[in-house]
Amino acid sequence: QFAPAHLDFCITGTPFAQMDIPVDCEWVPAAYSLPDLASVTPLRRHDFAIPDGAFVIASSGRHVKFRAPEFWRGVSDILCALPDAHFVAIGVAADQVDLAELSSAVADRIHCTGWRADNLNIVAMANAVLDTYPTGGGYALTEAMAMGIPAMAFRNDHTRRFDQATWSPIEETIAIPDILFP
Repeated sequence: QFAPAHLDFCITGTPFAQMDIPVDCEWVPAAYSLPDLASVTPLRRHDFAIPDGAFVIASSGRHVKFRAPEFWRGVSDILCALPDAHFVAIGVAADQVDLAELSSAVADRIHCTGWRADNLNIVAMANAVLDTYPTGGGYALTEAMAMGIPAMAFRNDHTRRFDQATWSPIEETIAIPDILFP
């Protein structure tokens, strides 16, 4: 998806990007290595100031995947609807996103961890995992699903021209329509 027009040929991990890559290319399906579950030790919710009985939703990714205001409004809406829920944003520090517009009623239930090597141990304490938006990918979801944690993802808008900052190849990675929503 990052191919300059002067290349002779390239490969892509998703067929959706093939429409807009300016050179001939071949789709090579992405392959994932699932986590070694024996090496995953869930962290304690207490370490994140989360009550033991809370419903925990987590998202994981590079900080640039957490910049969409509509993502945070959606997280805020979920937390407003579920007063015992907490949201953990793995891979982003609080100073890397703008949470100022969010309801003060949910601010203390949003936990940004920054980039961490023990991300799977954080994911393991979650009740559900939400893909990042507007750009997802599925790798974090496949890890969560391998641990038996339900996952939710955003449907890709295939009518839009490909833009690597606003796409989600999850439908091509995990073909489970029931976990996808607009």
